[in-house]
This record gives sequence, structure tokens and C-alpha cells, in this order.
Amino acid sequence: MAGGTDVDYGTGVAVSGRNVYVTGTSENDQANTKGVVFGSGGPLPGLHPQPGTSAQSNRNLLLAKYTDYGTSAAFGWSRVAGGDHGGESHAVAVQGSSVYVAGALVNSPTGPARPRLGPGHLATPDLGLMQRWLLAKYLDLGDHAALGWCQTAGGDGGGVAYALAVSGRSIYVLGDADNDRANSLHVRFGSRGLEAGPYPAPGLSGRVGACNILAKYTDHGTSGAFSWLRVDGGTDYFRGSSLVARGPWVYVRGYSFFNRTPSRRGIAGGARRRPGPGQRGTPRYLVKNIPYVAGYLDLGSYAARRWVRVLDYARAGIYLVLSLHGPRLY
Repeated sequence: MAGGTDVDYGTGVAVSGRNVYVTGTSENDQANTKGVVFGSGGPLPGLHPQPGTSAQSNRNLLLAKYTDYGTSAAFGWSRVAGGDHGGESHAVAVQGSSVYVAGALVNSPTGPARPRLGPGHLATPDLGLMQRWLLAKYLDLGDHAALGWCQTAGGDGGGVAYALAVSGRSIYVLGDADNDRANSLHVRFGSRGLEAGPYPAPGLSGRVGACNILAKYTDHGTSGAFSWLRVDGGTDYFRGSSLVARGPWVYVRGYSFFNRTPSRRGIAGGARRRPGPGQRGTPRYLVKNIPYVAGYLDLGSYAARRWVRVLDYARAGIYLVLSLHGPRLY
């Protein structure tokens, strides 16, 4: 167990051999007034304090390592990221000694937020952005971890990364950002530090809405490089919730929130099948969450969507996940 006197929760886990990596969000400050500790193996509190990243209490992105010894587990190390306006984590993936975390760092439209990934590491520019999605690489050095590199993205309407998958040197991140076809909210990718990224990410609609974004990065060891992105969505709300990758194939699980009207478009123009017999009495203008699964082929410098399946049924599709076993997706 781990945590303090405020809200702390886990959002993702990844395993490599005996090493178990957990990511989540923790509320704390630099003085550790919330009493966040790690290493608890029972009713007694842990022995490893974890301060936050700002002078005042805020949410912090959290990454922790444990070692599995069969009948017991031992705490290894922990890292936090955040700033004056907080941070959050939603996914973690591991390959060898490289540990990748996806989430968001929050900035302020009224002044510098000083977002940090640790002492001396400024992760995102103070350009008046509300929230920027984050991909960070850490190196597991055994008894501690070191920041490798980070990439940020987003615009004036914010952005959050929700899912993460790794295949070789390729890192795939799934998230969302508000934008329109004219890119009026200035969503950009490829930022590695103090300047906004050079790659714009316009939406697909004439009005501002939440766009589902799949982005690829390449790990070059000491740095990460943005490769390509795909923007999906229509005239309503779209969000990705899960991501898996194998070889050049990337599979995305998400959901859309739209009205049942003929003028509304499905995921990236993908056709929605007709409702089944159990839904024929559904009101025409019912607003609901519609889950979908899409398959993309990574062609190096860009990605092609090969298929999409829209699962038009009554159950909401917000929290469902995606997994891959052999040739089957679950």
C-alpha cells in the first residue's frame, strides 16, 4: 500500500520479469504535509516518503517500482511529476529498463505554472496553455530511476493522454484535445522543452470539439522524436480509452458521444451500423456513448486506418479496455 492523507490512486500497471511498475496520481507538496509514504506491507505505514513537486499541495503524476519475490513484494523507488497546477498519469508501459508514462501536466492561462518532472527538469513551455498531454521516459537503474526524455503536446483547449503501447522503438500514445478544422486552439505536437511543437493537429469539424488523437514517437535512446499522428472524430465527442500494438499494427479502443441524427458523422467518417432488434425503439435523438475499435497500420512516416467497427449497443463504452491474444482482440 501507499499514499497519504489526501486522494491517491493508481491508474496503470506494467510488468517486466519480477519488476512491477505502477503509475497514478498523488496529492502532495514539497514539504510532504500530506504524509505520502511507500513501502507499506500491512497495517503499518511505509518507510519511504514521497514529497510533491510544488510549494502548495497539488496533484502529482506518480511512478513507482516494486519487485515481486513470489510470496512478498518490495518497494524499489518512486518518481513524481507536476507543478504549481498539478499533473496526472493514466498509463505506463515498459520495455527492458525503459519505463514510459503517459498523462498530462497542467499549465495556467494567467501565469507560469512551473511544471516539472523532477528537480531541474522543466517539461513544458509557459505559453498560457491550460493542459498539455505528456509522454515521459524513465530509466530504471535498479535502486532509483532517472528521467530520460519527455514530449508534450496540446493547445489552448488542453489535452490529455489516456493510453500507451510500446513495440520495439515505437511508442504509441492515445489521447484527446479540443480543436477544430482551422486549428483555432493551436494544437501542436513535437515539443521537447521550452518551445511549442512544430506539428499542428487540426480537428475534423468546423466547430470546436474533442478529437481523438493517436500519435507515434520513436525512442532514440537519449531523446524521443515525434513521428506522425492520426486525428479521428466528427461533429461530436470522441475519446480513446485503450491501445495495444503488435509489430506494425496498432489497435485503438474508444467511444463517441453523439446524437442519433443523420447529419452526425461517425468515427472519422466510419459508418455506424444500424441498431439491432433490441434498439429499434430507441429515440432518434438519444445521446449515448458508442464504443468502437479501429485498426491502424504503421507505415513508418504515417499510419493508415485499415478498418473500424462501431459497436452500437445500449451499454455505455467509457471504461471498457482492449487486449490482444494471438489473432484475437478482446
